[in-house]
Amino acid sequence: MALIFQRLARNFIKNGYFPTDETTIERLLAMFDVKPGKVRLIDPCCGEGIALAECANYLHTLNVDTFSAGIEYEAERALNAKTLLDHVVHSDIQDCVVSSGQFNLLWLNPPYGDRITDQVYRDRSSAGRDRLEKYFLSRTLPMLHFGGLLIYIIPHYVLDKHLARQLVRSLDELSCYRLPEERFKQVVVIGHRRRTDGQASAALVNHLIAIANDRDLAPLLPEIPDRLYAIPVVTTAMENKTLEIRSSRPTLEQVEEVSRQHPCLWTDFAQHFKQRSVVKRRPARALSDWHLALMLAAGQVSGVVTSAGGRKLLVKGGTHKEKESSLEITENEDGTVEETRVLTDRFVPIIKAIDVEPTSAEFGQVFTIR
Repeated sequence: MALIFQRLARNFIKNGYFPTDETTIERLLAMFDVKPGKVRLIDPCCGEGIALAECANYLHTLNVDTFSAGIEYEAERALNAKTLLDHVVHSDIQDCVVSSGQFNLLWLNPPYGDRITDQVYRDRSSAGRDRLEKYFLSRTLPMLHFGGLLIYIIPHYVLDKHLARQLVRSLDELSCYRLPEERFKQVVVIGHRRRTDGQASAALVNHLIAIANDRDLAPLLPEIPDRLYAIPVVTTAMENKTLEIRSSRPTLEQVEEVSRQHPCLWTDFAQHFKQRSVVKRRPARALSDWHLALMLAAGQVSGVVTSAGGRKLLVKGGTHKEKESSLEITENEDGTVEETRVLTDRFVPIIKAIDVEPTSAEFGQVFTIR
């Protein structure tokens, strides 16, 4: 079987990017055992999306309805992945929010190397060497549904006793193969996520540690599969739960993209909020000066007014509340005096006006009418 995305297929190192080679993808796909239904796939380090797109395409040939999601930090690769996958988030994994237990397949080929953090140095004996491969596994394994399939591609020397124990405790039907591509010294760990951490089999842990020291101890990923791995389908409980995969720190480009796709409600504002046009009716009789002043102060009348002498003012009225303080003195029967301070709300009308007559000497000046 040949890749359908050969034009994009590459295998090179760039900013910690180690894409999965064609031969490895083909042999891993041959190990999949899936029934017709719906399957959710996720690759938290999807690069250009080729590996996960190949998975989705292969499952389509088996009459499986797929939803493929990816996360990618590098902008250009994320842009390419969006053309191949159903949903791609351009973000750092640390800034992503992803629903737990909502994916049936986790394809994890993380960045390789030591983590550089601003955290205080911790005792390495507690969790071994702090590497990106370990961090990404801990960060993304909760995304996988219990019983879901993990494909974990890492350099063989990362398998220290701490990572080996974590994998053996977390996975059922665990197996480890060395990849046919030799340049990056990779192995692939395959297994189903276990519902509860089990006892770490000493023999299996020691086997993984031995592979860390000698990659040739791992069997070669076979061209003809020596076993099959079931991929569960989406359950009703999963369907009823909201699927969320997003960045908590969107970039400016992401905001612009979303705003273009979803221009909010402004174009349909009247329809959604059921606004009706207001018909302005003239009063039944001429308003007195008192009525006009009151309407101005309440902000119900505004605009340009012209005096009899031709002066033009742009007026806008409003009202604000002020506290008025008064002191009440009371003399008691025993001759003592009590003072009581009383605060009273007072509504003060105010009218602002701007001289808008260009020929006026006061053109542009703001007046306050009280």
